[in-house]
Amino acid sequence: MLVAAIGAAAGGPGAGLLHWVQVLVGNVFLAALGVGGIALLVRRKFVRVVEFAVVGVAVGTFVYAPQVYVSLARQAAAAFGIVT
Repeated sequence: MLVAAIGAAAGGPGAGLLHWVQVLVGNVFLAALGVGGIALLVRRKFVRVVEFAVVGVAVGTFVYAPQVYVSLARQAAAAFGIVT
């Protein structure tokens, strides 16, 4: 019922569901990132915390801003002469 209401509010049959899932996955990702970072800090593994943060930022951009990677791929393809 909730998914149908979200889809109807967005205008398209799947647009609302897509947005809802992206928000849900993003929030779960941030929670897992926070718990993992705190666990590493408690164990005093500071180098691992820095590695965890760098990987978290890279993966977070996939979750929250995937269009960044799409534009980078298009620019790389254009640089190699591949028509997209």
